[in-house]
Amino acid sequence: MVWDKQQALFAKNLLDPTRGVPDFVTRTAGEPSGKRFNVYRNNVMVSLTQALLDSYPVVAQLVGEEFATAMARVFAGEHLPTSPVMLNYGAGYGDFIAAFEPAQSLPYLADVARLEWAWLAAYHSADQTPLAIDALSAFGEEDFINLCFAFCPDVQLLQSDHRVVSIWSSHQKGEGEGEGGKVIDFEASGQEAQCALLTRPLFEVELRVINRGTHAFLHSLKAGLSLGKSIDKGHTFKEFEPAQALETLFTSGCVAALKKHQVHSA
Repeated sequence: MVWDKQQALFAKNLLDPTRGVPDFVTRTAGEPSGKRFNVYRNNVMVSLTQALLDSYPVVAQLVGEEFATAMARVFAGEHLPTSPVMLNYGAGYGDFIAAFEPAQSLPYLADVARLEWAWLAAYHSADQTPLAIDALSAFGEEDFINLCFAFCPDVQLLQSDHRVVSIWSSHQKGEGEGEGGKVIDFEASGQEAQCALLTRPLFEVELRVINRGTHAFLHSLKAGLSLGKSIDKGHTFKEFEPAQALETLFTSGCVAALKKHQVHSA
């Protein structure tokens, strides 16, 4: 068997305990080395499971260690790491939880996982110095509607139908504070459906609870839409206030660069 096929079979059998030892994994005498293979199999699964538990501590607190470990093992059995950097392992866990039948009694659990991943993504993002609101002075008022905004790599957005920030915060050592960051304007987190903006302008993650209109506005800007079109997206929600949303955009340190969108005439 060629080497690449051996690797594929080894990995497949490694993650599936119902599969036996590959024929090419043998002891010196040529007999199958089941004991050694199972030790390796167990070590890999334990490492992947522990990586998930470390990345999603609030999820583990909400469901208990036994359930969290079992759920993480199922995920690990279906999702191999795509990078040797284990900090990158676990993306998509929120989507997995949303479809995981035994977790359906906790409808907010998937969004808690998504928030935990957003926190990690912001914390470990590349450094980028954000622009101050004064950067707008380089453009004329007639240009504002066509401005496009490049976001800093740390910017993360989350929309939830649940009080996800309040749930997350209540499981931190200090209310409103997580490891390497804090919640800004935490009193705004009393609303039932919470949207979140996460940034890391300096060394700490800052998490802000924002309304749905501001989320729609920022999400549109981040997707590359112009300021004018993004304001229109925000206005689909009655609570949207453009001036407040624009202030949040800059005070949170979202903006890396500005450019005027070129409007082409027909």
